[in-house]
Amino acid sequence: MKESKWIRFFKFKRVLAFLVAIAILITAIGIGPVIGRIRQMISQKQASAPTTTAPTEKLSEKEKMERAVENLTKKLETNKTDPKLYTQRAALYYNLEQYDLAIDDYSSALALKNDPQTHYFRAIVYIITEQHEKAYCDLQMALWKDPDNKDYLSLMADTSNTLKRYSKALTCLTALIEQDLENPTLYTLAGDACVYLGKFEESVAHYQNALTYHTETTEKDGISKAALYSAYANSLKSVEKFTEAAEAYAQSLQLKEDKALYFQRGFCLLQSQEYEKAIEDFSKCVELDYEVTVSKFQRGLCYYSIQNYEAAIEDFAAYEQANPDKNDSYLYMGLCYHALEQYDTARNYYIKCIEADISAGDCYFNLGNCYFNEENYSQAVVQYTEAIARNAQLYPALLNRGVAYIKLNKYNEAKVDLKRVIDECTDEALVKNAKDSYEPIKNITIITKK
Repeated sequence: MKESKWIRFFKFKRVLAFLVAIAILITAIGIGPVIGRIRQMISQKQASAPTTTAPTEKLSEKEKMERAVENLTKKLETNKTDPKLYTQRAALYYNLEQYDLAIDDYSSALALKNDPQTHYFRAIVYIITEQHEKAYCDLQMALWKDPDNKDYLSLMADTSNTLKRYSKALTCLTALIEQDLENPTLYTLAGDACVYLGKFEESVAHYQNALTYHTETTEKDGISKAALYSAYANSLKSVEKFTEAAEAYAQSLQLKEDKALYFQRGFCLLQSQEYEKAIEDFSKCVELDYEVTVSKFQRGLCYYSIQNYEAAIEDFAAYEQANPDKNDSYLYMGLCYHALEQYDTARNYYIKCIEADISAGDCYFNLGNCYFNEENYSQAVVQYTEAIARNAQLYPALLNRGVAYIKLNKYNEAKVDLKRVIDECTDEALVKNAKDSYEPIKNITIITKK
């Protein structure tokens, strides 16, 4: 499994515990006197120059620790109220990977003395044995006694992340950052925590700082600058800063090619209306066989936006063929065929949209426009009426229905629609068109029989 950035804290703690155990070992076996005795033996050997030498006992590190455990156990038989002896033996048990015994000894030490460091070391063992909730409780106790301790804050951030308590992780990381303002790893982790919490504006700031202070050492520690740019871009995209996000994805791609980033950058370029560049990225995804059908759909949107309707239809058709149960492309297909004046096909797609309840009001309006362009004004009026029933303020439909009524010589109905547009609409272009259509008929009165 790929290591997360958080794992560095755990590695540091294991090394620390090992060093503590070695220090304890030296104390437990009395290595100072042993060294003195060895020197004495060497001197005697040089003086007497014996013809034979006695075999020297060589102990492995494990054997040394086991012997130290025995020594401490004997001491505890006569002094069961010394918490230090329990913590020393617990550290040895830890390095011997006898974790249950280590936990028991740390617990015995804590029963005698509520010491934050002992809580901290027991938390390490709990983490090794995947008892994260218990580790969290120990670290809370340690931080209650020593709230600014970097080691405690680091391990609490790690543990909180494992338990998905990202608010607590962020609190610890913020405290660590205050003590180390140029640490890119802390900013990266804080950015990650903000993402989990949905605080994307804050994550943007943290990732910016991480990039500012990123060094070769940071890269060696497992925080890739390419990945950092990618995370930064994702957060920018989440707050809809699409132009900046596209630039950040470009920075990441310069450092390391990742086909997924072409898609993400293409999406941001599409949102930024840089359609030609977006087309290049989505085409790259198709070339790399990454999310091919979705990339074609997104590329179709770009083609539609630059009015290359034939190319858009080709991409949307490929998407439809690959996803026969989806209707995402229906409206755009209708609009493309409509623009190409292929009204029958456009109508079929608009009807599909209505049946699927996709932008029904707009689709009735578009259907009306199809019929209007074919000079079938009666059917156009029917469709415009359906559109207006769904949205009484759909002024383009009111304007077009008014003009269709004029074509049908229904001037009274036309004047009602056009007058509403003139009196209510705030779109100056629509109002002007309504006035232009209204002026020639304003004095025409049709008397209808009752």
